[in-house]
Amino acid sequence: MKLAFMFCVLLFFPINVLSYEDIAVINNDVSSTLKYPATKARLPVKRYKISTSGTVTDEITGLMWKQCEEGKKGKDCKGEAKPYTWQQAVNHFKQIHFAAHTDWRLPTLKELKTLVYCSNGVSRKEAQQHFNGCDGKNKKKGGYQTPTIDSTAFPNSSPSWLWSSTPYAMMKQHAWYIQFRYGATGTYHVVGNGFVRLVRQAQ
Repeated sequence: MKLAFMFCVLLFFPINVLSYEDIAVINNDVSSTLKYPATKARLPVKRYKISTSGTVTDEITGLMWKQCEEGKKGKDCKGEAKPYTWQQAVNHFKQIHFAAHTDWRLPTLKELKTLVYCSNGVSRKEAQQHFNGCDGKNKKKGGYQTPTIDSTAFPNSSPSWLWSSTPYAMMKQHAWYIQFRYGATGTYHVVGNGFVRLVRQAQ
């Protein structure tokens, strides 16, 4: 009798197991493809926690970001971002003191990828896998905001490329960056100039 009852409950009220894309939609970020276990309940999770100290904490990844790129200041990140070669960025940005923390650093490529936001619905995974950014694998999507980052959490961001700390294994003198004009991943010679946004592990 109990088994029959349970069967009827499941038939008419199926358990709603979320996919990774469902979780992305809940977080108001349809481009997210972060690999987190599916859950049986739709939890209203807000992705970014913005602090008056000039930091932004990602509630999903546990990363704390500086709200402004290096060279910009204030609540609205006014000013000009300062360019650095990759070697300058790697050497200089180690255990930087800011907002009562002393462990700020250059993000890895994997960490930097989590900031990409394609407002046209192209997933972060697709944007990175095909090197086409928010244009997607068929290069026909278009119609997305630029820079390809959450503009509320990170105001006045540069539609340009930011260095990661990750060197390119195939070419010794190259390193990975993300171009936030398109949300695309790429590599460039380490003597080239790029911008920097620092990160630390908050959780």
